[in-house]
Amino acid sequence: MLSTFFVLVLISIIATSCMTLFSYASSSLKKQKFQEPHLINAILNDSSIIPHPLSKNHVLGWLIHYTIGLIFTMFFYFLYKINWLELDALPTFFFGIGIGIVGIIGWKIMFIIPKTPQKIFLRRFYFHLILAHLVFAISLSVAVLLC
Repeated sequence: MLSTFFVLVLISIIATSCMTLFSYASSSLKKQKFQEPHLINAILNDSSIIPHPLSKNHVLGWLIHYTIGLIFTMFFYFLYKINWLELDALPTFFFGIGIGIVGIIGWKIMFIIPKTPQKIFLRRFYFHLILAHLVFAISLSVAVLLC
């Protein structure tokens, strides 16, 4: 039998991948910078945190992005196990909105790090983050139901 942690990692990969695909599709359709791993690498490049330049697809941006997805997944599972969250549409919607707001706060903090501001329309990006986290939450709920 698979351990709970392994299942949570798998579910997290699925939900984060759905969110990331949504972000890449939205970026392409709207001609905006919504690709989270690329933005993470750009912010790290323009800071004193990383001594060597990273490519936009460097594994570090992806690792940070998927690690945050795992943290949100574990939080979701914790709320589910203590019966604070049901796997219904409305709780999933509110969870997605909640983590979207947490995501916006996180990005606002990260946008302080670079020496040069990112060229991005922040209102569009923050609205996109809410939608992307709704995709994440829905994917998470479906994956939990299927496991």
